[in-house]
Amino acid sequence: MKTQINIDRELFMARNMLGVLDNNYKDRIRAVVENPTQKTWDDTHCIIIGSDGWTTLWQAVLAVDPSFPRSARHNEDGSTNWTKIPNTGTILQALNYATH
Repeated sequence: MKTQINIDRELFMARNMLGVLDNNYKDRIRAVVENPTQKTWDDTHCIIIGSDGWTTLWQAVLAVDPSFPRSARHNEDGSTNWTKIPNTGTILQALNYATH
């Protein structure tokens, strides 16, 4: 039986180098979980979420989906053009992976 991943629990357990994530980071991660788009993924891929204090959301996605792109094209305006965006399930799996 597959256990459903609770985003509130995962965000509570997420850490960065300074400790628990502030509400700004949590809100941005919730936004990409609810609506995974170029914009929301670009806004969250580099947020550190790992219980180790160093693992980014992108690194966690790579750990659960090895086929995910390891690079992206950077646009002149500073945004990133991703050839693939992780879906909600993959992002939740990545959060679970990084926080346990």
